[in-house]
Amino acid sequence: GQGDRFIMERVRQSGVPFLALLNKIDLVKPDRLQIAWTHFEELTEGAVAQVAISALKEAGLEEVLQVMKDQLPEGPRFYPEDVLTDRSENFLLAELIREKVIRYTREEIPYATAVRIVSVEEKGPENPIVVHGAIAVERESQKGMLIGKGGEMLKRIGTNAREEMERIHDRKFFLDLKVEVRKNWRKDPKQLRRLGYTEDLA
Repeated sequence: GQGDRFIMERVRQSGVPFLALLNKIDLVKPDRLQIAWTHFEELTEGAVAQVAISALKEAGLEEVLQVMKDQLPEGPRFYPEDVLTDRSENFLLAELIREKVIRYTREEIPYATAVRIVSVEEKGPENPIVVHGAIAVERESQKGMLIGKGGEMLKRIGTNAREEMERIHDRKFFLDLKVEVRKNWRKDPKQLRRLGYTEDLA
């Protein structure tokens, strides 16, 4: 419509490279998709790339990531080559688990969750690294939704998080997750410290 054309004109006038995504292709029949794509190409002319995706089905996302990688300029080096991050291993493990929570749950749950790594046990290269983690939510109803029927949701989150840990570290992992209710943790400084959201962890 006219609103879309106005927005796209402003985007083009900005001079900033942009990537155009046509989402929800899983909901459109092939013949209708072709018509929609033709209009989309015309509307988003000038984009560095035009990609049809389904965010829900994760279709086309690899192409999107590759385009973004190709377009991003190389930034200055702030750390030595062998330093990948300034955050602790526990922080990275917790964020990886939280990313799976966000991916597989919808609506209000992701914004009320935090992940705490309770312990990491490593007993030699031949044995799996054992990670115990706790996912904090604010209400009992959120706990039930996160665990899912028969524990299916929590199992899905845990399995996908474990598989990514193994891919990143090229090691076997055993991941044990539990869900705990921490009422209003986002407004409680003590709980924020306990969950690792402040620099002062004492």
